[in-house]
Amino acid sequence: MPNLDYLVVNDALSRIDASMNAAESHAMLCGMLCACGRLEADEWCGKVLEEQDENNVLVQECRRELDKVAAQVQQQLDDRDEFSLRLFLPDDETPMEERIEALSKWCECFSFGLGVAVPVCCKGDLPEESQELLKDLLEISKAVMDDEEEDEVEEEAYMQICEYVRMGVLLIRDELQPLRGEIPAIKH
Repeated sequence: MPNLDYLVVNDALSRIDASMNAAESHAMLCGMLCACGRLEADEWCGKVLEEQDENNVLVQECRRELDKVAAQVQQQLDDRDEFSLRLFLPDDETPMEERIEALSKWCECFSFGLGVAVPVCCKGDLPEESQELLKDLLEISKAVMDDEEEDEVEEEAYMQICEYVRMGVLLIRDELQPLRGEIPAIKH
């Protein structure tokens, strides 16, 4: 499956004045999938496109992009050997301040998606290590840019945090797998 273009998805969401951007919607989907394993596309898209007119051509175009995102994320999370999950964030050409903000929002929305889905899909509390990772993600969601840091140091720190988040998401997914019951529909 080809990699999706962050800007294309973000632009599609922006054109319909969606309440989430590409990073936020991707993160919420990742959180929901980590808890449930599988979702009907409408369960996630309904939250991203809430109160949008489904007959609107721009909303339909956006939905097609979101369906591609959902298929790619499902494939990445199902890939046990390759650890192919990629955070859907602005590219390296984007100013660092915007990338940090997107990562911050990503962590916040992942936590939200997990919070929406865990009570529905998992039997029992989050495992202790997942709880710790979730606390870390919530701390990362408060991230701000340090104007004092040199560009190289800042870039390296950003990359390390992204990798920590990515691996944390995979660990949460793995820890929640045995807690999943039969997967009920998530109510909008």
